[in-house]
Amino acid sequence: MTDANNILLMNAAEPFEAHLDHVDWTHFSGWAYNPAQPDVPVWLEVIVDDAAPIRFLANMLREDLAQAGVGTGRYGFHLYFSRGLDSTVAHRVMVRRVSDGAPLHNAPWRLPAAPAGSAEARARFEAVFSAEIEAAGTSAELLPLTRFLVAQTDRLLQAGADLDSGRTARRRFRTRWAETIDGAPQSVPPPDPRPLALVVGFTLPHAGPALTLLAALAELGFKTEMAAMHGLPAEGPAAEALVAAGHAVLGAPWFGSIEDILRRTAPDFRVVVLCGAVAAAAYAVTTRLHHPRARVLAWLDEPGTDMATEIAAQLLCEAVLAPSAAAAETLRQRLQGRPVHVAAPDGDRSDYAALLRTVLAPPLSPPATAAPAGSGSSGTPG
Repeated sequence: MTDANNILLMNAAEPFEAHLDHVDWTHFSGWAYNPAQPDVPVWLEVIVDDAAPIRFLANMLREDLAQAGVGTGRYGFHLYFSRGLDSTVAHRVMVRRVSDGAPLHNAPWRLPAAPAGSAEARARFEAVFSAEIEAAGTSAELLPLTRFLVAQTDRLLQAGADLDSGRTARRRFRTRWAETIDGAPQSVPPPDPRPLALVVGFTLPHAGPALTLLAALAELGFKTEMAAMHGLPAEGPAAEALVAAGHAVLGAPWFGSIEDILRRTAPDFRVVVLCGAVAAAAYAVTTRLHHPRARVLAWLDEPGTDMATEIAAQLLCEAVLAPSAAAAETLRQRLQGRPVHVAAPDGDRSDYAALLRTVLAPPLSPPATAAPAGSGSSGTPG
């Protein structure tokens, strides 16, 4: 146990002894104790970089504290980050008391980036896979992760064979000197010039408005991508059907949440369609923060009883798409001033494309310059 004389953080109202013992890419640990109320656990909060604080209680038994005569000894914490931290970048981890913001000794903890191929980087990957395995409830839920690991194993074996045979070195040489080999430059595929559009739904659609909106956006010249709030699936029959139709699917294991998608793809999207009042209310602000050029639209089904959520969706989005004239009229009555556009009953792709032309007018033009390679959201790790 660290010497208490080095960790006493005094507040005029509440004394505070606390220490942040360890932080890595998977978990953090330490202890906190209020001598004035030894039977009351201390509320703490952890803030990683600029993320929102997460609260927790320091109430785990620490034998070293108990043996040292520190109250009951039940003042420890040892918590795992929900999806682990990105080991390729540095992080700032602050742990502090909720009541007055007093930091623990050793906080904030500066966690440097782990070198590529290091034991820390491997531990990060192992932690991610372990979390996915523990979260699975059935063997079927493990199949996507199994397929992913098998595919990566194949890549590793092929990479080793390429290095041993010299194929990798030859490929790098030709890439570097392409324009001078045999006087014939190698052709490099140009970046996709189409603007990006994202549709967020609760699940990946087999049919319905989300699927029709994707097709309509593609007809208008957008490169279309889809993400599902429930489970972030990127594989399975629905995902395969979307990819076969020319749409990309963003999800696990490359992205951890819809917020993660919007943050890591910034500022690429020009149009974001949020299907459902909950999605619109939850993600419109994040969309505007990370994609300031995007037109944010809400597709609202038949109006329900949760008027506050629907009103929030209308306030945060530039336009609302409704499935019927009756639904549109109800939505207009609940909040004046926001445009509500009605989709054609049983509309097909062309009907939705015409609706989107009206909503998105004037037409969006492609970006002035092509994005750097790797900056778009292609469904692979950012």
